[in-house]
Amino acid sequence: MVTPDTPSTFRASQQELARDLVMKTKQIELLIASLPGIGVSEQEQQERLRRLDRDLREAEEERLKAIAEKEDAIRRFDEVIRSLSRA
Repeated sequence: MVTPDTPSTFRASQQELARDLVMKTKQIELLIASLPGIGVSEQEQQERLRRLDRDLREAEEERLKAIAEKEDAIRRFDEVIRSLSRA
C-alpha cells in the first residue's frame, strides 16, 4: 500500500522537480548553442568546409615535404657515417 506524502513534502518535491527541470532546460539550451552550425547559414557552413579542406590539403603537403626532408637528411647522415667508417 502506498501512502501519500504530506502536503509539505509534496510541495517540497514539486519545487525540487521544478528546479531540476529549469536546470536541465538551461543545460540543453547551452548544448544546443554550442553545436557547430547553429546560427550559421548553409552557405557559411559550406565556405567553412572549403577552408577546412584547403587547410587539410596544405597540411598534407607540408607533412609530405617534411617526410621527404627527413628521408633526405637520413640519406645524407648515412653517407657521412659510411664515409667516416671508410676513413
